[in-house]
Amino acid sequence: MHPDYQKFDCICPGFTIQPIDNHSGFQRCVDLQNRIWKYTDSADVVPTALLAITPHNGGILLGAFDARRRMVGFVYSILGFHHGGLVQHSHMLGVLAGYRGRNIGLALKLAQRKTALRQGSPEWSGPMIRCRPAMPTSTSISSAPGWTPMR
Repeated sequence: MHPDYQKFDCICPGFTIQPIDNHSGFQRCVDLQNRIWKYTDSADVVPTALLAITPHNGGILLGAFDARRRMVGFVYSILGFHHGGLVQHSHMLGVLAGYRGRNIGLALKLAQRKTALRQGSPEWSGPMIRCRPAMPTSTSISSAPGWTPMR
């Protein structure tokens, strides 16, 4: 287990959050995109080549894994600039249908937030997360201390 994300185990017991930093992980993200959103046009999928450069250029790519090490969800953001400051553009968050409702999406977003703050990018942009009623809304995540949505 990656030590930076150990505390998220209590949010989604039985699952771990890990950085994705190898070809196998990038390919699993591509597979998950197709399974989660059922894309019919490959142009809609973020390809492995782009995912591969993300961690080396300030972006964030984290996966959620079950006890058997199967990736069941991921979060993806790219580094950018806004008004002279660093921002994370949160592009994708997906969890397989059979694993929803277990706080995996929340754990991924909180781990993304922790990573962004550690990197010095306290603002974020992108579509606000839409959660099921049992989950907190993006407002509660974005209003957390040190995490500011762009205006």
